[in-house]
Amino acid sequence: MKPIMRKLSLDYPEINFTSINTDDEDASWINEKYDITTIPRYYFFKNQDMVHEHEGAGPLHVFEYLIKSELYEQKQLNMLENGISTQNLTSILSSNNLTVILLHSDNPESINILPYYSFLMKEYENIYFITANAKDSEALLSTAKQNSKLDIKFPFFLLYEGATLVDSFHEVNQDVARFLIADALLDKPIKPYDGISEPEFQEVVDKNPLTIFYIFKEEGD
Repeated sequence: MKPIMRKLSLDYPEINFTSINTDDEDASWINEKYDITTIPRYYFFKNQDMVHEHEGAGPLHVFEYLIKSELYEQKQLNMLENGISTQNLTSILSSNNLTVILLHSDNPESINILPYYSFLMKEYENIYFITANAKDSEALLSTAKQNSKLDIKFPFFLLYEGATLVDSFHEVNQDVARFLIADALLDKPIKPYDGISEPEFQEVVDKNPLTIFYIFKEEGD
């Protein structure tokens, strides 16, 4: 059993944790029944019913989120079930200095980032994090479209300082989303370069004892 699963089994002794090696001939049926094409897979059962399937590995907080939300049905997020109206938005922004709104759909990319969003809520306590389904948030979706140079894809983040929208973006990489939130809302300035020559690159290295370069490409129109 992997270290994360072993720790969870100790933290949640009331849950039965079982690992299955599907290379074994006796377990080959499971690949066909559950259409397993990639591993690892995690199946969450409650009262004999499968309530969630998680594809791929992940850090500890992802599985803690899934256990609490799927097996214990504990609310982990500030989620507006009926979306965000113009009135909701005005009230939220007037009550919080820094706000991050995550518009999501029912696509896998949105579902997979929700556990990490819960983690960010705990890490950045001075930021108010909220999430809502885009289909029920027409006013906010319209704002997102007006302020985005690209087609809106989900999950989509909107970052506010007071009532001012300071940044908005689509991102599925959890670490990049965290980077962009910290850069826009926290006192962690990151110097941007739209392209950089080799001498400029070396100058940055030479002037700073510690440097992290974030290399990226803009999505095409």
